[in-house]
Amino acid sequence: MKIMLYVNSYLPTIGGRELVVHQLAKSYQELGHNVRVVGPGCWWKHRKIKFQYPLHRWPRLPFITRDFAWTIQLILAVTIYRPDIVHAHSTYPTGYIAARIKKILKFPLIITPHGEDIHVIPEINFGQRLDPVQDKKIHYGLEAAGYITAISDSVAKSILTTNVPEDKIIPIPNGVDLKRFQKHQSFDIYDYLRVPSDSQLVVTIGNYHPRKGHEILIESIKEAIKKNQDIRLVIIGRTSEKIINKVSNENLEPYVKFTGPLAVPGNETKSVDILAAILNHAKLYISSSINEGAEGMSLALLESMGAGLCAIVTDISGNRDLIENNENGLIVPPNSPKALAETIVKVFDDVKLQAKLKKKGFETAQKYDWLEISKKYLDLYKIAISECLKGYN
Repeated sequence: MKIMLYVNSYLPTIGGRELVVHQLAKSYQELGHNVRVVGPGCWWKHRKIKFQYPLHRWPRLPFITRDFAWTIQLILAVTIYRPDIVHAHSTYPTGYIAARIKKILKFPLIITPHGEDIHVIPEINFGQRLDPVQDKKIHYGLEAAGYITAISDSVAKSILTTNVPEDKIIPIPNGVDLKRFQKHQSFDIYDYLRVPSDSQLVVTIGNYHPRKGHEILIESIKEAIKKNQDIRLVIIGRTSEKIINKVSNENLEPYVKFTGPLAVPGNETKSVDILAAILNHAKLYISSSINEGAEGMSLALLESMGAGLCAIVTDISGNRDLIENNENGLIVPPNSPKALAETIVKVFDDVKLQAKLKKKGFETAQKYDWLEISKKYLDLYKIAISECLKGYN
């Protein structure tokens, strides 16, 4: 099968969407398919970054609108590469642009929303659909797609609010690269983080946004270290002066460490996977998001469970898709530093609970191996291709 994965942002930019496409491309190639990733810009800046699959970056075109430039570029890509299917990751811009040309060039189209492009949370000004122009384009793309996949129940519910027929929505969750997070990394992570070697590491992963609840998490750590001085919080992802200043003002620098974004390792076997090294040594993963719709299906949560961490998550959609309270993780109320702090201390004090959550969490992660998730997409591609051929005959 000739598969085109269409994105407007890609590695080394780190985000859930970029990582999903990377894992799908690797898996499709491993399964014997002809896959190509197209669409991201910065072709000159990132021209030396190579992957094991073909990646075509686009130059920026001056003096014309962004949508028109992307439309021309996608027309050229589809005309040259003749894919059996185009899989657009995000409803806008990629879903919308692909929808504009699919009837002309006659290809089946799958769209996968990834969160902000489908969820709407007016209270924190979150969601592309809050912009009436983008909302109209998102509706257009979803209407034209053969199928739309939903990575979680919350994403499926948000898709339904666009009046898409329910039978066009196919649930396919995110996955986890178990091999990556089970591989031992010979790297002194304590020296890297500048923390004592007997530190009990607590990790959260995610680029800063008010919906992620970083402020709540920092408050909870402030309380937890009153009972356990060995706790160290590691915040991975793009951060904000707001929370850096909060840590400084609270004199928490010895206890809260910021890594910034961590690159996905290249194909070189000698490259150090710092994220995997941190998860190999950590004990606890926390998802502290505060709003319904703030999480799709968290790649970071899956990865932490695949690395054998105990999980504490807030009681919101997305988290509930993966965690059953007191079975494979612990669920706490959102916006409650006290409840989160008490639960953190509880996990570190209870060795039997740690062992149970670690074992059950890993068993959950095993169900989401990327090769198995990729096969679900491939099955859907076959259906979409068949229906498309019937429609044009």
